[in-house]
Amino acid sequence: MKAKTGKKFTVPDLKAKVRTLEAVFGEKHMRRQLNPRTVDKWLRDPEPTPYLTSLKCYFGVIGLKESDMLKARDAFADEVSRICARQFPDSGVRYGADDIATIYDSFAGPDARSHTALLGRTLKMIQKETARNDYEYLKGYYHMYHHWKSGQTGAGDNIRRNLVQIYDFDENQGLMSCRILVSPMKCRNKEDWWVYEGWVVNIKNKLFWLFECVKGMPPELVTLSIFKPSFWPEPDHFVLYGILSALTLEGNPCASKFILNKIEADDQLRDHIGYFTAEEIRAEGHRIDILRCIDNRVPGAGDLLSASPTGS
Repeated sequence: MKAKTGKKFTVPDLKAKVRTLEAVFGEKHMRRQLNPRTVDKWLRDPEPTPYLTSLKCYFGVIGLKESDMLKARDAFADEVSRICARQFPDSGVRYGADDIATIYDSFAGPDARSHTALLGRTLKMIQKETARNDYEYLKGYYHMYHHWKSGQTGAGDNIRRNLVQIYDFDENQGLMSCRILVSPMKCRNKEDWWVYEGWVVNIKNKLFWLFECVKGMPPELVTLSIFKPSFWPEPDHFVLYGILSALTLEGNPCASKFILNKIEADDQLRDHIGYFTAEEIRAEGHRIDILRCIDNRVPGAGDLLSASPTGS
């Protein structure tokens, strides 16, 4: 086999620049004019000295010239940022020079990472888009059911029905705005309702809800934790299930299973919230077995209070 000849060329920070470009444009795209193992060899070599022809093939894929290879960090980041703006004008993600420099820094030095960087701005964009999609799917009114022992309604274990509304989306923060309306006693006037305001946050495969009482009660925080099921039925009628917990300033925590049943804005029971007996809930003829879904009994001493799918 004939030995390869040609001019060798040294780029002092070649590894950081190669990993930066592949983090931004993709490994497959950057290596399309070379044998991928050639680039792997550059990255393994403590002091790589590739052939200039190979370097031109690699950097030239996105229009970088020989002089661009030798640019210092800031100038290199600025040039790559300009290329990003030209090649991806409609991507919705803007890699500024500072962003490129951040990626470069993550691969430079003795503690350089060996995996692809996911830029924080890109991650935030993905999170916001996911949150907006969830908002479009979830917005509207819900009845929230859970067991609640209250001295106001006697010693019995009553069911509390609240009204939940998801009503706005914060584009900057990627948060859904929500409120819970609670009637302290059944069929009280709307003016007497307690109001909790808060947000829904996307945390990977969970929806985490955080509310604070703003009217009608001593200060109280309420959290709802819901897994995002992959088996949600049609959005005109579906159920979310999870764990509700509350903590007052006095530090008295409580927890309960709950269920959110989506309703139409003109549902005849929309404003009929408060405390109900199990018999009253059954008499309303719900399609879902609400009482079973919010059953708080723990089967064994070692078990935890947890939610289970409504279909199980």
